Amino acid sequence: KGKAHDIISAKHEQENVPARAIDNLLKSRVATSMAVKVTLNDFLKNLMAPYSDPIACRIEMIQDHQMKNQRMRFTGASVFNKDKLVGFLDQYETRGLNWILGKVVSGIIVVKSPLDETKNVAIEIIRARSKITPEIQEGEIKITVEVEEEGNLAEQFSDVELTNEKMFEELEKRKAQVIKNEIQSVLKKAQKEWGVDIFGFGKAVHSKYPKEWKTLQTKWRDILPEINVEVRVDA
Repeated sequence: KGKAHDIISAKHEQENVPARAIDNLLKSRVATSMAVKVTLNDFLKNLMAPYSDPIACRIEMIQDHQMKNQRMRFTGASVFNKDKLVGFLDQYETRGLNWILGKVVSGIIVVKSPLDETKNVAIEIIRARSKITPEIQEGEIKITVEVEEEGNLAEQFSDVELTNEKMFEELEKRKAQVIKNEIQSVLKKAQKEWGVDIFGFGKAVHSKYPKEWKTLQTKWRDILPEINVEVRVDA
């Protein structure tokens, strides 16, 4: 966002080489699962494939009022329709994308406390995996996205009863809903509004139904926004 010149000429406290500073910052941001790490090779593969669209990380300069200067920040992802930029995903939509792609490695999920709705409980993501399953029935395409996630109670701002099994079940339910909301937010924007496939749906259909794909690939962009995507989360 803004001018590339401002990014590559920015000063950094701990690193003299801007490119190295960007790389180090990206690695730390990817660890929160709210950014995407995309190589040039990844970008070109998605650009050339008939069933996918490219994404890239988004970077901008923001004013640091404490340091009284500007600093770099990674803010979600940039989304393309082939070689044209169509828009941006915020950090939660980006994590929604990472849930679908199976690229969530860690991070924090914040939910309301079951005992006090005015207070939060922070849950650390320990591990996660996902699965995309396409089905074609009577000419209709349906895609199921399944996400399995495991976490630890990281911080609580109210007295969560750690020996109460129902309390944990409620926290799991609320955590699953947060994950589902993040996934549905990125589906709404990329699939429904922009009509781009950054999720690997076309690739999954092509892999499972190669014969049908020969017909589908010519009208994939027209079909994509209308495809029913079911999201299942086991947290």
